[in-house]
Amino acid sequence: MKVYKDVAGYYQDELFSDGFPAEELPALYAVTATTVTKDLSVRVDTGSDDESAEAEDDGEAGSGTIQVINLVDSHRLQKADFDKKSYLTHLKGYLRQIESHLRASAPDEVEEFRKNTQEAAKAMVADFDSYTFYRGENLDAEGMVAFARPAGNDTWTFNFWKHGVRAEQY
Repeated sequence: MKVYKDVAGYYQDELFSDGFPAEELPALYAVTATTVTKDLSVRVDTGSDDESAEAEDDGEAGSGTIQVINLVDSHRLQKADFDKKSYLTHLKGYLRQIESHLRASAPDEVEEFRKNTQEAAKAMVADFDSYTFYRGENLDAEGMVAFARPAGNDTWTFNFWKHGVRAEQY
């Protein structure tokens, strides 16, 4: 399994994996996620603690179900609130970090990166109000902010800056 992690920021959080359908665009990965029902009463006993076999759930705490977006739940993404101005401020600084990273690791890709990210950013900003924003689990202020929007019945498209992630094989 490949897990895609942020190349910027302090924590370099995991953002998505190849367990989700993804399309590689010139500047982005467009990852498909779905809304699923999560059963909160499910307990996993690993048997690592003798007391775990004796501890019984009274059925009250954690029982029930909730609706979650599977990608958000699996990779512990955190919702982030942005207005257009604050997002653009963040994006400008973030893309500067990615460009610096590219200059050191793949200098031949910098010009293409600049062109493609500029086009993708303009398209996203033109439809800004239709997006919801997510950060990695540590809410790293220097890290990537993914943007997502509904794509149909219980389906979402999450966008991650392609040059802002690295794949790790597990």
